[in-house]
Amino acid sequence: WDGLDTGEVMLAQEYGGEAEWRIHWDWLLPYFKHQRYIKVSGKPVFSIYNTRHMANHIEEMGNTMGPMVAKFKEWAVEAGFPGLHVAQVMWYQQEPREDVDAVLDFMPLAIGTEDHTKFLEIPRRHPQYWRGTFVCWDNTPRHPTDGRAWIGPRCDPDFFREHLIQMFKLIQSDPNRPEEENFFFINALNEWGEGNVLEPSKQFGSRFMEAVRDALMSVERGEEAGSKE
Repeated sequence: WDGLDTGEVMLAQEYGGEAEWRIHWDWLLPYFKHQRYIKVSGKPVFSIYNTRHMANHIEEMGNTMGPMVAKFKEWAVEAGFPGLHVAQVMWYQQEPREDVDAVLDFMPLAIGTEDHTKFLEIPRRHPQYWRGTFVCWDNTPRHPTDGRAWIGPRCDPDFFREHLIQMFKLIQSDPNRPEEENFFFINALNEWGEGNVLEPSKQFGSRFMEAVRDALMSVERGEEAGSKE
């Protein structure tokens, strides 16, 4: 998942050429056509997790990223859409690509820190910038014996609610245009291997999901962080 071709590789991440891209496009198309699929100005949203991995394979496979995106956008028009809205997932301090329509923060990967307060300090990274956050962090299940486990200092629904209010207010103060571009990404719904879980659990019940609801309602009412009754 991290794009590192080290150790034992069970299934390498390769991208092929136009024939393989078409197979993948045909697999994606029914989802793009679904009435509930997220679109911007009628264009299906398609995010690419690791654009750097595609760029790093230029010598081996040719310049995959640019031509593939161009083809996907061409096929989107052929399928009856006004285009394809491509978003780049940001890794640390990488620069946005010119051939993407938006960038999004997949936290904590986007800036390399698990400190939620630092997310408020990130300047706008693109004309269409989708901010994000994460819930908690405890990847002990993935590293039970190798000493690489890390447990985040803050895993508390009340803190999460206050953090979300601050993030939502930041978006309000510097929104994307049009308004339908103001997405917010939460990592993750159910990443149990990293202790990063928004959905109900035995430990917290539904309090993290309630924190999202309460934060949204609080911002709609114009309340400040820390003002929960």
